[in-house]
Amino acid sequence: MGVLIVAALIGHSIRSAAHLSPAAGSAEVVAFSSRVLASSNPGAKEIASLKRGARVNILRLPDARDQQWVEVQYGAGAKAYTPGFVPVADLGNWSSDKPDTALYLLQLFSPADSAPEAEIQAHLERLDAFVSRFGSTPQGPLANFERARFNLLLAERGKQAGQPAEIWQQRLDAATVDLAMAAAGADLGPKVESLRQQLEALKEKQ
Repeated sequence: MGVLIVAALIGHSIRSAAHLSPAAGSAEVVAFSSRVLASSNPGAKEIASLKRGARVNILRLPDARDQQWVEVQYGAGAKAYTPGFVPVADLGNWSSDKPDTALYLLQLFSPADSAPEAEIQAHLERLDAFVSRFGSTPQGPLANFERARFNLLLAERGKQAGQPAEIWQQRLDAATVDLAMAAAGADLGPKVESLRQQLEALKEKQ
């Protein structure tokens, strides 16, 4: 009887552990490897070992990009692990099925204006994916504004670096289109106008 009771408890524990908690979003392990820990303490018990490319569900969104830990849950196939914590620095390619959350994550982990061109280009590709999926939502104009801002930044860099005009002009043309779509955001008027003036000034220099 005791063996049966223990077996039943173990079975219940396994079934409970196989339940995925509601997630606010997801992220990909971009470090070579990472670990899901029972608490936000490097010495805490390990719940799961993750390899680069593994995706985890984000249970609570980070409040800042320099936050050290984020609460996640990892699932592999039909198996779901107990929720735990992963270093924010180990994660990337954040996403969500909700447009407001997805844009929040894009902005939170947006590269600095001084970031390398490859990093900015990768961010532009993520913005492109967002606009393709959520362009018709209220968050669409702001995403287009962000695209315009980064395309203009790369155009300015290219001109200053002495690139042929036909190369950085493509960035300028893309920024012009993005800005036109961003103008649909009623609360973006002043920002759109300010960026438009910068864009026209660069055209005049050309």
